[in-house]
Amino acid sequence: MHKRWLMILMVAVFIGAVVSAGVIIGQGTGETPGMVTEQMPEQDIKVSDILFCKNVENREPVDKAETFGADIGKVYCWTVITDAKIPTEIKHVWYFNDSKMAEVPLTVKYERTRTWSYKTILEDMVGNWRVDVVDSEGNIIKSASFKIEKN
Repeated sequence: MHKRWLMILMVAVFIGAVVSAGVIIGQGTGETPGMVTEQMPEQDIKVSDILFCKNVENREPVDKAETFGADIGKVYCWTVITDAKIPTEIKHVWYFNDSKMAEVPLTVKYERTRTWSYKTILEDMVGNWRVDVVDSEGNIIKSASFKIEKN
């Protein structure tokens, strides 16, 4: 029994480290790639920037795009969060052709912070993708979309 709890604890610590590093998964919808949905005005926390890229280095996006080839491997969703009442948690909820693929919790420790997650893209995951940024109460703060095309 002790080994089982130790294993659960190790998995939880690993997941926390991965999420803190901004490493995780994603999916999409039928929106136009690059389309950003307006932010809901009544919320305190804001997403001042959301975009998709091939990588994140030094907390900055690398090779921003709205359309990627099916051989991309990973797509990152990079966001700038502002006006957060800290600490709090947001989620990147990834959709592929309107099916939820992943929900990535991200801890917000500062009023203004850059955070990101990623989705591993298999070559047959061609289509429309969307990421909803969701607050701790489940409200959509902002959404953006991108497209994966055959090479």
